[in-house]
Amino acid sequence: MIRLILALAPRHLTESCMLNFHNILQFMTLNRLRPSIKCRVRSLRLARLSRYFQPSALKIHQVHPPVYRSTPDSRPDRTTARFGTALEYWFREMEVNELGNFWDNKHFWIWELNKSENGRLDVLVNRAVELGLAGLIVKAWDGRHYWSQFDQIIAPAKRAGLIVAAWGYSYGNDIPGEIRAMERAVSAGCDWLVIDAEMEYEGDSGRDNAASLLKAVKSSSFKEIVLGYTSFAFPSLHPKFPYDIFSSYCNVALPQVYWSEFRMRPDQALQRSVREMGNYGLSVAPVGQAFGNVTGEQIRVFGDEAEALGLSGVSFWSWQHATAEMMNAVRTLSLKKGDPPVSDWAEKAWDKAVAKKVLDGTNPRGTVTREMLAVVLDNLGLLEPFVNAPEALEKLAQKARFNAVHPGREQVDLFLLSVILERLGII
Repeated sequence: MIRLILALAPRHLTESCMLNFHNILQFMTLNRLRPSIKCRVRSLRLARLSRYFQPSALKIHQVHPPVYRSTPDSRPDRTTARFGTALEYWFREMEVNELGNFWDNKHFWIWELNKSENGRLDVLVNRAVELGLAGLIVKAWDGRHYWSQFDQIIAPAKRAGLIVAAWGYSYGNDIPGEIRAMERAVSAGCDWLVIDAEMEYEGDSGRDNAASLLKAVKSSSFKEIVLGYTSFAFPSLHPKFPYDIFSSYCNVALPQVYWSEFRMRPDQALQRSVREMGNYGLSVAPVGQAFGNVTGEQIRVFGDEAEALGLSGVSFWSWQHATAEMMNAVRTLSLKKGDPPVSDWAEKAWDKAVAKKVLDGTNPRGTVTREMLAVVLDNLGLLEPFVNAPEALEKLAQKARFNAVHPGREQVDLFLLSVILERLGII
């Protein structure tokens, strides 16, 4: 088994590597897995299960995040990484910018966990899934102080397929302490980090403190993690804030577009923020207002304008302040602009899978959960006929001898896939 795992995964990958549809198809094609099997046409369409997976296409924590800045040392050293495996083709040909971003789609901010659904984690997580959220942005530190609430939410949220960001307020006066707090959040399993930097960085020492903080992040043990920053919506009103410094180190900016506080229409506020933030050459995923005197219609206008501006993701502050009307408006939002194109390296395998009805041709970069893997394997003829996804999952559990108690919506990592394929006699 150890040899099998080593043969399947390059050494720089971790267990958090999640597969997407054309990844798994390309893997099976390269290894000529059951090439003679005739895939049966199924009336059950995989689109019915689309609610079970999130838009992030591939997640590899720390050592290989999905988005990189254009700097010489920002990509893994592929010349020294000896692949020598069936996965070599994947990572040699696949460009990082083809992958989804952690901030894509809809996210909600959590400030105080005990005031969000009264701290009932199961209710909160189920509600997040029902709202169609891609993820949660949860407070994990305040200055040098780590918030243990992050440890409580990370596991149940990830089991539900949610992307989890850790955010914290930065004062810039104890950078080593803040780095230690961030490190704890990364160790707890966050997918990405968001630094909340505001008035403390508008003073005379703001630029120096910002540079020191971000350089410390980039020289830390978690230097490769996806990093965002959130701050004031309009740079023109905050000329002393070091937007340029934060933008040069971060992957995404999350400006706080609280239109009601500005006494502006949501679409006007968003247009101005995106226009001004565009001067820094960074992806923008604005934070919308879900507190105070805000209506559901205003939230819908905000979401529509975000889509019209071509933004891939938005988030809302905050869970504990949002009314039922606001939550329902967020639920109705959709930033979808059609399925992303299939990558060149996977196009041949993808077309075969669609032609043989293994997949229905939608959402090529959707992540593969255990339920989805069960359906795909059944459509390949590797399982007995089934009526629904839960039955397929149960049969897969029996055949592959893994614990069916694990949630069916849990995503499949490379190691679990290797075990399943071996036990099915495919490899």
